[in-house]
Parts: sequence; structure tokens; C-alpha cells
Amino acid sequence: MVGGVAALAGAIVIGRVSASTVRMARSIPIPGHNIPMALLGTLSWPFGWFGFNPGSTLAGTDYRIVVVAVNTMMAGTAATLAVLVVMYARGQKPDPGMLANGLLAGLVAIHGRPAHSLIRSVL
Repeated sequence: MVGGVAALAGAIVIGRVSASTVRMARSIPIPGHNIPMALLGTLSWPFGWFGFNPGSTLAGTDYRIVVVAVNTMMAGTAATLAVLVVMYARGQKPDPGMLANGLLAGLVAIHGRPAHSLIRSVL
């Protein structure tokens, strides 16, 4: 509540933004400073997800944990390949930073509770 009231007060103090300001504004992307280090960190994400996603949902002795682990890895891989296809379709060169973001997006997408409920109901 306090954060919302503070945001409202700030918006009232700042006021409206004119249309000319919005038209002149340009976003300038900040490129990664060390792409190999970022990709090395990206390769550690699936291992953390393997401990969190299958490990926190099922017992270690249950064979369904394998299905959850494979689905987790396939989601990250499919999202990475989808980003690659979209970049090729747009005529752009593959960007390692975007591919890393695709991997993270796939892992986050498979992370939700409904996916585990679906697996439990199927098996």
C-alpha cells in the first residue's frame, strides 16, 4: 500500500509527458560487457532448474522425476531454438545474448505448477 501511494504521489508531482518528448525518446541498448562469462553463467541455469523443478516436486525415488527433468531441458532447448528461428526469420544474425534469454524464458515457462499437475494426471 505504501509503495502504491508513493508511486501515485510521484506520478502526480511529475505530471503528464508531452507527445513531443515521447516521439524524440530513443532506447539505446547496452551491449553485454563479457559475453563468454554470461554464456558460462547461462549454462549453469539448467542445472539449478534440475534441482529445483523436478527435485522440489516429486520424491527422488519416483520414476516420474525423469519425465519432469526431460521436460525441463526440452523446454529450455525449444525456447532457445525458437529464438534462433525468429532471428533468422527477421534476417538478423544469431545473438548469443538473445539465445541465453530464450533459454531462461523456456525454463521459466516450464516452471509453473500446472505443468506438474498435468504430468501427474497423465501418468
